[in-house]
Amino acid sequence: MPKLRSIESDEVVEIFTRFFEANDHLKIPGHSLAPDNDPSLLFINSGMAPMKKYFLGQEQPPLPRLCNVQRCIRTNDIEEVGDRHHLTYFEMLGSWSIGDYWKKTAIALAWELLTKGFGYPEDSLYATVYAGNAELGIPGDEDSVQYWKAVGMPDDHIVRLGDDNFWGPAGEFGPCGPCTEVFYDTGDAYGERYVPGGHFDDVNRYIEIWNAGVFMQFNKLPTGMSELDMKSVDTGAGLERMLMALNGYETVYETDLLKPLVDFVVDRVDSLDASSRSTLIVADHIRSVVGIVADGIVPSNSGAGYIPRRLIRRAIAAIHQAGTTDFDFAGMVQLAMDKAGSWNPQVQDNRAKVAEIFAKEQADFESVLEAGVRKLGDEFERLNGKMDGAEAFRFFSTYGLPVDTIRDYFVSRGGAFDGSGFDTAFAEHQEKSRNAKDDGSGGRARLDLSDYPATEFVGYSRLDAKGTIVGLFRDGEPVDQLADGDAGLIILDRTSFYAEGGGQVGDQGTLTCGAVTATVTDVVSPSANVYVHKADLSGGTLSVGDAVDVQVDAHMRRLTQANHSATHLLHAALRDVLGDTVTQAGSLVDSDRLRFDFTYGEKVPDDKLMEIEQRVNAAIRANYGGAIRTMGFDEAISEGALAFFEDKYDDEVRTIAFGDASMELCGGTHVAATGEIGTFVITSEGSVARGIRRIQALTGEAAFDYLRAYMAYAQQAAGRLNVKPEALETRVVELLKSSKKTQAEAPSISVKDLVAKAGSLSDGTPAVIAKIDAGSKQLRPTSVDVAAAINGVAILIAEADGKVHVAVAVAQDRTGDWKAGDILKPLLDHVGGRGGGKPNLAQGGGPDISGLPQLMDAAHAL
Repeated sequence: MPKLRSIESDEVVEIFTRFFEANDHLKIPGHSLAPDNDPSLLFINSGMAPMKKYFLGQEQPPLPRLCNVQRCIRTNDIEEVGDRHHLTYFEMLGSWSIGDYWKKTAIALAWELLTKGFGYPEDSLYATVYAGNAELGIPGDEDSVQYWKAVGMPDDHIVRLGDDNFWGPAGEFGPCGPCTEVFYDTGDAYGERYVPGGHFDDVNRYIEIWNAGVFMQFNKLPTGMSELDMKSVDTGAGLERMLMALNGYETVYETDLLKPLVDFVVDRVDSLDASSRSTLIVADHIRSVVGIVADGIVPSNSGAGYIPRRLIRRAIAAIHQAGTTDFDFAGMVQLAMDKAGSWNPQVQDNRAKVAEIFAKEQADFESVLEAGVRKLGDEFERLNGKMDGAEAFRFFSTYGLPVDTIRDYFVSRGGAFDGSGFDTAFAEHQEKSRNAKDDGSGGRARLDLSDYPATEFVGYSRLDAKGTIVGLFRDGEPVDQLADGDAGLIILDRTSFYAEGGGQVGDQGTLTCGAVTATVTDVVSPSANVYVHKADLSGGTLSVGDAVDVQVDAHMRRLTQANHSATHLLHAALRDVLGDTVTQAGSLVDSDRLRFDFTYGEKVPDDKLMEIEQRVNAAIRANYGGAIRTMGFDEAISEGALAFFEDKYDDEVRTIAFGDASMELCGGTHVAATGEIGTFVITSEGSVARGIRRIQALTGEAAFDYLRAYMAYAQQAAGRLNVKPEALETRVVELLKSSKKTQAEAPSISVKDLVAKAGSLSDGTPAVIAKIDAGSKQLRPTSVDVAAAINGVAILIAEADGKVHVAVAVAQDRTGDWKAGDILKPLLDHVGGRGGGKPNLAQGGGPDISGLPQLMDAAHAL
């Protein structure tokens, strides 16, 4: 690849940030790799991910123009690591316009930065734009074409592409739009030159260096695309790829961010060189783990924590497979932290924690690895060197070895490994895990209910019934009897228990047969309307064929159906207030509360939320009767019934209507009239995924208790502030203003500066002993932060309010050697003071300021 200049990462970051700051962008710190309140993401995977709250209007940005360097994790790239440019952990240079400038300015800024800031020759740059999609009704992005021409890009350097140039939402729904990307031409040696209308080789010859703009102009909803009220721009460039292109490197592993790690491996493992896939895997994975753990994500067997554990194990296994068993992983972790970049201060702040966690994971896995590799030798002999997919998956799941290790062991010894068979076995395992979701089978494979007749449900009109047991299960297996103390599953020919469905939980109650009682805790219907009652048995034995008395818990049913009817009224009110593009995205109704998820691209304003709540309560006061009818699906829709999951409905459907307030298709149980709901109170509204909001609410007695509790809180708070409840808000505002003023006037304490002064105690424990310019209230939290940062002891002293104040904090791991109170007490003797606390934190003070020098001497003597 042609070399444009010699440049390292810190200079690239400096050029980028200086350029955008000069163009009125506020530089903000990178976000933690752990997402905030975003269940759609395991990790932050792009510069835009932490900005969604701004794009959706949920929060106001500090300025409409922002820029930063954002660390990212792409878990779907783990298996691709080891090629020219794939990385698990990478850093994104990003800039944003949130309701400010649009395509023309974004393209002009990108062109200026690339050609003048970084020095790319103009004739080496190509741009891709979105060609449009007629089926979705989205036109091609001809505006961007004209703006590229306006800055000087030749027409034959502008390439119209399809879906690759349309960025969908991070989840199923939400903000999205076309994008325009900039590619660097690496020359004829890397492939055929692009000719308009021909193939654009974006794998070998043309390297993407900048996404000049994802233009957020649409909101994807279940009903289709709609225009966003506020249009925004998201740009980004991978730091590693930018370094590769500018320096003319063949791979990202030659950049100053990764080459030192590659060299570290090569210098210590004789069988590996700089191009070995194992070398690159280890370099990438160690760097990734450092970034993940520094952000507080601890290795574990599930969730986000599974990723650093997996990366650590793959790296260790790769080194062992290369024939080295004494590799200095601790030294490599230290090197990775040294190379983390000044824009990532969280790494330096957490060096001790990162090193400690890695060392523990290494020790735990190496013992597993040693035993597993020994077993591999036995397997190789037993299988005559040929491991099929099923055997490979069994070994993988039993011994926890990375599949790479298993494959390489067999192949390197002349054997065979069925990779596609392993993938199939792994996929089948995942499918079984999904299918075993709570259907009453105790986590085993699904119950076979094909031989059981459909259960007659009579629970719409009554809560009691007579039924006959037609099936029993214990531990997921069919049995003839359940005995006293058993937990099992009971299938009846007839029941009044409602089975979980449509967001409504299953009923609870009892089944009785003489002296025998089965307490029903839940009811599900996993197949063909066969109702499965989960029950705990007491008082004797139940057998297939026994007749039982069925009794639903009337109180719980009444509360549950009140909440269910309230969700219907809520759904109607949401559409009335927010518009009929609002659709149901899920719900949960039980006896305690209701939860309703719906499609909406932004936070519901407080005044709208209040109006929705008022509409529901107005419908409750109107005491509309519940009109239940069975009719054809098409007829129900034509009459205005709401239905959003059509594939779940039969030709004949059940509808429930409450006056002119609501009409929906529904198989659940409901109140006879809305007045039975009592009161409706919204307790929260928030985002659960891109474009999906959630309202939680209470009804009846629970709503009344909620309101009464809040009234008590308000009265108590007002009493403490010596004002009437109606004046509480005014007094709180005054206090907040006063607090902000005090904080603004208080001296700033830098934990980072204090950590830089760390020394050690007599036994080598890291310690910070310092007198700081602060009030007594700032000592306690600051000492805790410092002790945690150094994994040691912090002794902070301050002089304020005519007294000497001392706080001692000890990191949790160090309390076996040092106790905060034991350190504090002799220090306070020098100032005539008193104090105390817990082993990890103690605080006190004394009036004798003249003894401060002796106190400091005694602290340093430690």
